[in-house]
Amino acid sequence: MRTLSLRDPSGCVFTLNGQILRALGRTYEPHYRQLMQSGLYQVLTERNLLIPHEEIENVRELNVEMIPSVTPRTESQGFWLRSRIIKPERIPFISYPYEWCFGQLKDAALATLEVQRVALQHGMSLKDASAYNIQFYKGQPLLIDTGSFETYLEGAPWIAYSQFIRHFLAPLAVMSLCSLEMNKLLLCYPDGLPLELTTELLPWKTWLNPSLVTHLIGSNFARRAHLQKKSTGKITSDPAPKIRMPRAHLFALLDDLTSTIENLKIKAKQTEWNNYYQDNSYTEESAADKRATVVRFLDTLNPSTVWDVGANNGYFSKLSAERGALTISMDADIRCVEDNYQNQKKAGFANLLPLVVDMTVPPPPSGWSNKERMDLPSRGPADVTLALALVHHLAIAQNIPLKEIAACIAGFGQHLIIEFVPKNDVQVQRLLAHRQDIFEKYTQQKFEDYFSRYFKIDEQHSIPGCDRVLYRMSKLAPTAT
Repeated sequence: MRTLSLRDPSGCVFTLNGQILRALGRTYEPHYRQLMQSGLYQVLTERNLLIPHEEIENVRELNVEMIPSVTPRTESQGFWLRSRIIKPERIPFISYPYEWCFGQLKDAALATLEVQRVALQHGMSLKDASAYNIQFYKGQPLLIDTGSFETYLEGAPWIAYSQFIRHFLAPLAVMSLCSLEMNKLLLCYPDGLPLELTTELLPWKTWLNPSLVTHLIGSNFARRAHLQKKSTGKITSDPAPKIRMPRAHLFALLDDLTSTIENLKIKAKQTEWNNYYQDNSYTEESAADKRATVVRFLDTLNPSTVWDVGANNGYFSKLSAERGALTISMDADIRCVEDNYQNQKKAGFANLLPLVVDMTVPPPPSGWSNKERMDLPSRGPADVTLALALVHHLAIAQNIPLKEIAACIAGFGQHLIIEFVPKNDVQVQRLLAHRQDIFEKYTQQKFEDYFSRYFKIDEQHSIPGCDRVLYRMSKLAPTAT
């Protein structure tokens, strides 16, 4: 049994016998009944805004004696016997906000606002608005935290407003008005961007946007004024909010936030790699041959899951998605991932998930005891790893030895489709143009030697018109020690 969440006193998510389950404590029962009986659950699940679940009728069937004490908030086994246990539909691949491009974070924000809007229409409200409560499933962002709802009290403000601002509006604003690379800050600030930092980063033209001034700068001023009063002893504690906000004002707030976020755009900008497929060393013949060979390899392996590492704009990711494989399409260039995501939305691929992942600095395990959020290998293994036109970037541009590259990629999946790009290739020569060639071990023979430590080379194919080689490999069985 492994606990996946531990911060909510009304319950938690845990795994038991390979199942992912959510326990909802007795104190949450009235809110859960409202969720189910008001029609809110049905509306949200039908609109693909909330993860569906089924109820476990007999908790004792779970062998509750196997469940140890989890947190001080759920410290007794009696908690489990008094809890309602639900089994959410399983998300096949978990991603995190710091791995999303601008468009993904924007769509996740809009989905959160729509969930809150529909909840208010059914007499409920979101008590938290964490970006980590959203996952991309079947091509769409949806809420996975069934325990986020509470019964709405007439006149109460939206308690999750400030969290929504930190988790969504603040990072979207700095990504739009400063740099897309600001998404990396989300890894440093898992509870959202601090408003003080946000206002320092935003440019002067932010003042031309009244909504951003109200939600970001105004909120930060109010927070600082409150802290100043506390420091001078004018208030000695954080009193419960006494602001009354009629339901109509809440809807107006949601409308303004929605409009503000919808109007945030990103600057058109060319990067080094987002036109790779228009500017590369392939002839028409070699490009067509590479595509046909990758298709043949995929058809031979017939994978259910594919990780495309160094996917650029997802050109080859689409080939596996078209064949029904859940395809995680990863690249370090956030603009390539943005292009990939927007193309995926237009094409309607429900099984293609683009993510911002830098293989030289992969996402680490993080959160409390490094267990709340998983590193990349822990979310596998994949049936097939695609690594096309990647190795030379890692070995030449980043100085990572071939043997280390092989060991890393071996941790991703059972089969491998990989491309070796020799040193005489135009793209490698570009990487070497302004640096000394210290890569005497970067050879095809060394490449095969290092990867053969982890994989059996099932097939190799030389691409005509160039010296690049495609390989299909399968993972070797671990040797006994």
